[in-house]
Amino acid sequence: MATCKICGNTEQNKKYKIKEKAFGMGDEFNYILCANCGCLQIEKAPDDMSKYYPRGYYSFRGPSEKEAIIKKMLRKCRDRYAIFGSGILGRLLYCFFPNVSLRSLSRLPINKSWKILDVGCGSGALISSLYGLGFKNLLGVDPYIRPDIVSSGGYPILKKSLKDLKGSFDLIMFHHSFEHMEPVEALEAAAEHMLSDSFCLVRIPLSDSWAWKYYGVNWVQIDAPRHLFLHTQKSMKLLAERAGLKIVDIVYDSTDLQFKGSEKYKRGMQLYCSNGDGLFSKNRIFSWREIMLFKKKARILNIEQRGDQASFYMKKV
Repeated sequence: MATCKICGNTEQNKKYKIKEKAFGMGDEFNYILCANCGCLQIEKAPDDMSKYYPRGYYSFRGPSEKEAIIKKMLRKCRDRYAIFGSGILGRLLYCFFPNVSLRSLSRLPINKSWKILDVGCGSGALISSLYGLGFKNLLGVDPYIRPDIVSSGGYPILKKSLKDLKGSFDLIMFHHSFEHMEPVEALEAAAEHMLSDSFCLVRIPLSDSWAWKYYGVNWVQIDAPRHLFLHTQKSMKLLAERAGLKIVDIVYDSTDLQFKGSEKYKRGMQLYCSNGDGLFSKNRIFSWREIMLFKKKARILNIEQRGDQASFYMKKV
């Protein structure tokens, strides 16, 4: 019987065969669902993961230097509202074009002097938004980017892992990158770079969610084999305690992707395909009515703490 890599449980764990579906590769992998902590985890990750991070992977789509000035201004209004809650125009824009990653920072006592590290940042879209709002002490790391990147703003994005860094940070962020890593190693490394008043923010998909129970192996957030571990509140608490951290807040922030992506998989479609799934997409798969219903369901599931992703806020014990 397979052993859970989080809690060590060996009893009554279930095995699932799950295919890579986002890019239609079809490769099959064994995942284990722990009967104790609920963590859904890959049994054996591929030796070479680079194949599963092609150039079309979403986090490699960096900010455009050629973006129109008016679009940049509107994006900045939206982003300022997301973090600081200011601006009527920003609020209106956020209703139609939300940025959940930035919104998660609004619960922190954040200020523009903070030293911020984004782990698994891809090509740096999030820290580019922060830079545009006046944050200057920014650093991104991602082992899967091609070469190191130095943005026009001067902040670096390094082809490194967290364990390769030195120094401390006021905020260490894992925005849907934690599930791509060995979690024990990642949280312990984060703790080593934190001070007593530092924060660690981990945003992840959750396997104790309605979407996993309903869609099963078609749940879009499994994302085999890139997602090595899909956690629960219980498994995250165990990991935090092991790293000398405590969870001070949990906010559910799932979106309509849990429905749109999973429904695509049920229909035998790739996640990244020519058919759009947004309100304003061409060749839409879903009607406006369906999309608005998905959004409503996501809000209800978040309130009930059954959404398929959440933000975990941690501090040192």
